[in-house]
Amino acid sequence: VLGSVIFYTSVVAQEKTIVRDDFTAEYSTSTKRYNAPDKPCIKMHFANKAGSEFALLIMGTEEGEYSLDWGNGNIQKGQLHTYATQIKGKTASQDLTIYGQITVLECSYNGLTSLDVTKMSTLTHLTSRKNFVKKIDLSGNPNLKMVYIQDSPLEALDLSNNPKVDSLIITNNKLENLILSSQSALEVLICTTNAKLKELNLTGCPKLRYLDAMQTMVTEYDLSKNKELSYVAIGLGRPITLLKLPADNKIDTLLLPMAGLKTLDLSQTKNLSVLATDNNFTLSSLDLSGMAKLKTLSCENNNLTALDLSDTKELTSLTCNNNQLKTLDVGGKTKLATLICYSNLLQKIDLTGCSSLKVLDCSMNKELSEVSFPATLTTLNCSGCNFTQLNVSSLTKMSDLHCDNNKISSLDISQMKELTAINCGNNNISSLDFKNNSALLDVNISNNPIKTGILFSSADNLRYVSVNGMLLDACSLDNMYRSLREKRPEDDNNDIGGLLLFNDVAQNAKVSNTKIATDKGWIVSVVGDGSGCTENGMKDTDIHKAISIRETIDGWDITDIPTSAKALYLLTVDGRPVARYPIVSTSVSVKAPQKGLYIISLDNGKGIVCIKR
Repeated sequence: VLGSVIFYTSVVAQEKTIVRDDFTAEYSTSTKRYNAPDKPCIKMHFANKAGSEFALLIMGTEEGEYSLDWGNGNIQKGQLHTYATQIKGKTASQDLTIYGQITVLECSYNGLTSLDVTKMSTLTHLTSRKNFVKKIDLSGNPNLKMVYIQDSPLEALDLSNNPKVDSLIITNNKLENLILSSQSALEVLICTTNAKLKELNLTGCPKLRYLDAMQTMVTEYDLSKNKELSYVAIGLGRPITLLKLPADNKIDTLLLPMAGLKTLDLSQTKNLSVLATDNNFTLSSLDLSGMAKLKTLSCENNNLTALDLSDTKELTSLTCNNNQLKTLDVGGKTKLATLICYSNLLQKIDLTGCSSLKVLDCSMNKELSEVSFPATLTTLNCSGCNFTQLNVSSLTKMSDLHCDNNKISSLDISQMKELTAINCGNNNISSLDFKNNSALLDVNISNNPIKTGILFSSADNLRYVSVNGMLLDACSLDNMYRSLREKRPEDDNNDIGGLLLFNDVAQNAKVSNTKIATDKGWIVSVVGDGSGCTENGMKDTDIHKAISIRETIDGWDITDIPTSAKALYLLTVDGRPVARYPIVSTSVSVKAPQKGLYIISLDNGKGIVCIKR
């Protein structure tokens, strides 16, 4: 409806004309004065001086000729067609009169300060966007069907003499007065963002089916006579004091955001597919009985203490955050795909039978401690609740998990092979295993009592890690650094600006070997000097020099291993673990899986590079 392409396609459908792809019209120029005061014409005044760019689209009632009279003896003529034709060039003066039998005029983006169409009775479609016209007289256009005026300082519009108008789009203007006394054909009215419009009388519009009056100052809507209405959007202005909907109406979409509603009577509105009552802060109840067709319900920031959804079998999306709900029963909603219910008082959520549910946000419900999650979930946010256990082992399709700020002591994510983001910070988790989570991008596990074992060897696309406030020692931090992937050139263009590691672990971060991570291209929040990793008091700088290495057919024989060493590690050159050998004697045989460069390290300290030929 709003685009010029759609607009002209509509013209084609209604008038059975052809819209030409090439809108450039050729015209001839004459110096003879074209003086025909009694002929149909359109007059306009340009704000910019002569010589400025202009562009118009016109369509004729029949094949013929148009003339552009610039009022200074400069006449330009061209062929007027029954398909849309663009006329463009540079203005010869600030005043233009167009002669011809014109049915369609599109004059947007020309900086017009006045537009006179009173002598063009054949006009059926008028579009004027981004101009400076404050007043326009349409009394001489009885054949008008569509009026589209947008982003202009238009102050008033009287359509008393335009009974054929079926589409009226007058958005983002300065309308104070809109007269629709005899609009028997009007089907579409869009008058959004007219901050001075205080009254809207629609009793003379019996065929109206689409109404969008958002962001006006209208407070009373008597729609009882508008029985054909299917779409109603009002709100985001002054509080609505009167809303009368037609009896047994056809409305399938009702949008009432921030309308100042305290009550809402939906007893005659049972065909709803979409209902939105967002930000009606004192609306304390919604009667949805009989809403068998309702698919989308959004009632966030109301004052609801209960929500009965028993009749809404077709519900696919429910947004009810920031209410006072203590329980929420969506059991049996087999088509429900999205549920947003954060910041309530929820103690119980029944998701039984929600076999299509993919997105669930039940965060910030301080008393919620147990939910049985359907296996279909891909996104779960249950942060800021009261969970001590979180059974998510069956959620194999999970890609985004947020369970931070709970009391969770363990978390099994081994089956989440599609997991890309996890935030489980501020819990009581003592260990985490990421070896099966190769799709990980973002990880926040901060402020958990984890001491060791945080490795990301399989996460080839990891870009963000936060281990702030954990109990990792310097050696565990070094091991984690070794498991991080190498930076790639394209990483500088991601939405976080590279590879980020937040490693603010008290005492230990400053003595960890952050060079391991920074050499791979990671940006660290705390820089360490590498002096902290010790095993039984022996520095890794000493222990790795003590061993002897001899190449074998399968790999290497390592001898002279200090008795204080606990394990020998075989790593790839980018620090990824290949094998671990517990030290039970002063020697061990190490096997290389294939030819190439490897690092042999004791207790994950400094390593020695070895070649398998």
